[in-house]
Amino acid sequence: MCDHSHVDMKVALVILSLVGAVFGQLPTPCNSPNQWEARERVVEYGAKFEEWHKVYYDGSSGRERNIAEVEDGSTRDFFDILTLYNENKRYMINMKTKQCNVTAINRPFRHRGVPPNAQFSYAFTLGATGFSGQSITVQSFTANVTFGTFHEEYFGMVTSPSCVPVNNFYYNPSEQTKSVVAYYDLTVGISDPMAFVPPPQCNSS
Repeated sequence: MCDHSHVDMKVALVILSLVGAVFGQLPTPCNSPNQWEARERVVEYGAKFEEWHKVYYDGSSGRERNIAEVEDGSTRDFFDILTLYNENKRYMINMKTKQCNVTAINRPFRHRGVPPNAQFSYAFTLGATGFSGQSITVQSFTANVTFGTFHEEYFGMVTSPSCVPVNNFYYNPSEQTKSVVAYYDLTVGISDPMAFVPPPQCNSS
C-alpha cells in the first residue's frame, strides 16, 4: 500500500528544491569591458535636444573622449570633449570656432556598465534563435546609484555573457532629468593612442 503522505512530502520537497534552484540562478551584475569605443545617441527628455557621439571610454581610469554633434532645436553644433575625472578637468573645443574651454567637472564619473548593486530585471533574445550567430541574449538591470550628494536611478541593458552595454536610462530625481543612451558599433579597446591626450590648442587655456 502506498503512503500518499510520504509521496506528497517528497513531491513538495522536489518542488521547493526546483524553486530554490530557479531563484538561485538569477543573473548577478556583470563586469563590462573597461576600455571600448562606440557610437552613441543621447536623448535628454524634456530638454528638446539630442546628441550623437563618437565616444572613447576608459572605465579603469575615469576618462572619456566624445566627438559630439549636438542638436538643440534648430541649432546644430560640433564639439570635441575630453573629460578626465581623475584630474577634475574637462577640455571642450568648439569645432566651428576652434575655441577651447577648460572647466572643472561638477558630477562624478559615470560607469557605463552595470552598477555592482544592481538587481536583475529580465532577459530576452534579439534575432533568430536556433541559428548559430544569428541572435544575442540581452539582460536588463536596475539600480539606485549614489556618489556623495549625487543620486540617480539606473536602468540598463547589456549583452550576455560579454556584458557589452546596449543602452542605459538615467533619471535624476533632484534635477528632474531623464536621459537615454543607446550604443552602436561598439568595439573593445581603444584604437587611437592619443584619444585621452589634451588637445594642443587647450594648453594655454
